[in-house]
Amino acid sequence: SDLDIGHSFLDGETPEDAARLLAGRIWNVHVEDIRGRKHFHLPPGEGDLPFAEYFRALSNVGFDGFLTVELYSFPDTPVEVGRQAIEHLRPLAAPL
Repeated sequence: SDLDIGHSFLDGETPEDAARLLAGRIWNVHVEDIRGRKHFHLPPGEGDLPFAEYFRALSNVGFDGFLTVELYSFPDTPVEVGRQAIEHLRPLAAPL
């Protein structure tokens, strides 16, 4: 299964519930940031998602799959926002 943490966040799920409900079935996690309650993909670090909590919850259920940064909302600057995302996420994803 894919877990889109932006959708999970917008649906009001806790990181622990999202990880627990899909434990053992997650092979890919879609990563983007969300500000407020608006479904618009932002680079990680520019919104309200508690990435450390999501990554800790995923680690706790044994997730060892892929993280896919989903930033189709920035078609003109993919390299720049990709680098920004990696810089922000690398230290937070250390438990994975």
